[in-house]
Amino acid sequence: MKLKPGARLIQPQPRLIEALHDVDILWHILTGHEVTVTSGDEGYDGDGVHKTGSFHYKHLAADLRVWDLPKTLRPKIRPLIAWGLGTEWDVIDEKDHLHLEYDP
Repeated sequence: MKLKPGARLIQPQPRLIEALHDVDILWHILTGHEVTVTSGDEGYDGDGVHKTGSFHYKHLAADLRVWDLPKTLRPKIRPLIAWGLGTEWDVIDEKDHLHLEYDP
C-alpha cells in the first residue's frame, strides 16, 4: 500500500487497517500493483477537507486512487472490493477515487 503525498493515516481504527490490508491484496491480484491511498484521516471535522461528519474524521474511512487503472477494470473494481470487504463497509465510486468507510 502506498500513501499519496499529503495523505495520512495517523490514527486509523483497527477495522480500517484490516480493510486496507485486504484491499491491497485484492488490488495486487487484480492489477499487479499496490493500492494508493489518496486520503485518510487528515483534517478535522468542519475544516472542509471532507464533508461534515465524514467517517474520515472518525478514522474509519479512506480514499483510493482509480484514475491509473485500465478503463476496462474501473467498473469491475468497486463491486469486487465491496464483496471482499463485506456488508459492514460502504465502497462508493466517486469517479476519481473509491471511498471506503466502515458503516455497519
